[in-house]
Amino acid sequence: MPITKPGFRLPLGAQIFLVCAVLITLAVGAAVAITYFQGRKIAEQSVQRTLDTSSGVQANTKQSQLQQVQNLVQFIAQDPAIVQYFESSTDVDLGLGDAMGGTMSLADLLSERREQYGFDLGIFLDADGEVLARTDETEAVKQNLSGDVFLASAISEATPVSGLWRQGDVLLQAAVMPILRGDDLLGFLVLGESIDDRLAADISKVSGADVAYVFVDDDRWC
Repeated sequence: MPITKPGFRLPLGAQIFLVCAVLITLAVGAAVAITYFQGRKIAEQSVQRTLDTSSGVQANTKQSQLQQVQNLVQFIAQDPAIVQYFESSTDVDLGLGDAMGGTMSLADLLSERREQYGFDLGIFLDADGEVLARTDETEAVKQNLSGDVFLASAISEATPVSGLWRQGDVLLQAAVMPILRGDDLLGFLVLGESIDDRLAADISKVSGADVAYVFVDDDRWC
């Protein structure tokens, strides 16, 4: 009868070691996996909270900025001294002003108010939408803004208007207010605050998120 040799068997100590090694490896692997997925979940939640905070801060900041512009344009346009100055600078029929002198006077007035209140853009318009003075132009240039999409309803209906307004490569929170002497429409005041890197930096400080404002101009980003 043939004799069968016994197969190779690990010693009991080695078997216990291997079993323990496998269990430890599985435990470590499970711990790593749990840590990874938990960490990823926490990171995603943190990012989402930051985005939500950023969106809320942006909305509140822009609304606050617009409200400030609305309040300021109303305050300036309804100031009796401003109304009188505006009327005397533009009423040629009464001999109180002339086309160039009145424009220069209004430009000086806008410049003074800009230094006083710190708005980014100010424009005086006559009742027909002709530009009388604006802070971003040093020389009087004949220009009519009655056809501007943002200003059209304010000029045609002699009513306040506010919201986002684009001027060239600049996006503004702007407000328009009629300048009235009693029931007579003398013109309009337009004020604007830029939505720019400065505003983005202020929002970023509060929300902790990186913020930038861009818009598409034909085929290029601005």
